[in-house]
Amino acid sequence: MEAVNRRNFVKGAAAVSALSSVNTFAINKKLQNDKVLKIGLVSCGGRGTGAAWQAMNVRKGVKIVAMGDAFESNVDKSHKSLMHSMADQMDVPQDNIFHGFDAYKKVIDSDCDLVILATPP
Repeated sequence: MEAVNRRNFVKGAAAVSALSSVNTFAINKKLQNDKVLKIGLVSCGGRGTGAAWQAMNVRKGVKIVAMGDAFESNVDKSHKSLMHSMADQMDVPQDNIFHGFDAYKKVIDSDCDLVILATPP
C-alpha cells in the first residue's frame, strides 16, 4: 500500500476533479439539448411552491406538468400562485392535479422528467 504523501494526494484530487468536470459537462449538454424539462411537484405548501418557483427560474425550458398534495386546498393554492407568477411555464392539466395520501404516486407516474419532493420530514 502506497504511503499518503502530497504528490499522491494531488494526483488523486486531480483525477476526481477531472471526472466531476466530465459529469457536469455531460449533464449541462443534456439540459441544453432538451427543449423542455418537465417537473412534477409533490407537496404544494410553502416549501414546495417555493421550490417549484425556483426550478422554473433556472431557465425558460422548465415546466411544471403535475402537482400533488395530501390536501386539495394546498394544491389549489399553489397552482393559483404559480399560475399568477409564471403562467407561461405552468403546463398542468386538470388530470395532473392530485390530492390525497396517494397523490405522490400519481405525480411520479405522470409524464415528468424530474420530481420535486418537498414533503415535511
